[in-house]
Amino acid sequence: SDDGKYLIAGSADKMVYLFKRERSTPLWSYKTGNIVNSVAISNNGRYLVAGGFDNKIYFFTNTSSTPLWSYQTVSAVRSVAISDSRMSSYSHKNTEHYERNHRRNPTSR
Repeated sequence: SDDGKYLIAGSADKMVYLFKRERSTPLWSYKTGNIVNSVAISNNGRYLVAGGFDNKIYFFTNTSSTPLWSYQTVSAVRSVAISDSRMSSYSHKNTEHYERNHRRNPTSR
C-alpha cells in the first residue's frame, strides 16, 4: 500500500499472502488453483487483486482471505492492477482485458 502498511505476495506455491510491514508471519493466505503471476494492492491498502495460471482473477479486502469474488478468464492472467476504485487485468498475450468497478460485475473489453 502507499503508506507501506501492507504487502501482498503471490508465488509458485499457488498462494496469495498478505503481510503487515512489521510482521514476518502473514495476516492471511489463500490457495489458488495454480501459480500466481501477478498481485496488486490499492493505494489505501483496503483492496487486493491476484491472478495467475489458473485463469482466474481474485478480489479480496485486507480483512479476509476469502475472496469477495473471483472471475474465470479463458487464459492465464499475466498482469493485474488496482486503484482505490477500479481493477484491471490482462490475460495471456494481452488478448483479453477485464475491468471491474468494485461495486459492479466484470466486463470484457
